[in-house]
Amino acid sequence: TASFAAVSFFVLGVAGTFILSAITGISANDILNPAIFTQKREQALFFIRGMQFVQFVGLFLVPSFLAASKAFSSKPGSRPYK
Repeated sequence: TASFAAVSFFVLGVAGTFILSAITGISANDILNPAIFTQKREQALFFIRGMQFVQFVGLFLVPSFLAASKAFSSKPGSRPYK
């Protein structure tokens, strides 16, 4: 299940970064510059909140649903993890 979390976090993190960059017009490198918070405050905060949501989905929601589907998809009476 740890590999589920790592893969989903990486894939969703990269996809989320590209999507949020397209929406806000701020790249991931722009966030490293503290001046962005005075120039484009609203877009920068939206970008950070969006990345936090993407991280939540990638680290908690997707791995838990994948693990649950694997654990409960086996036939009755069989052991899902051997």
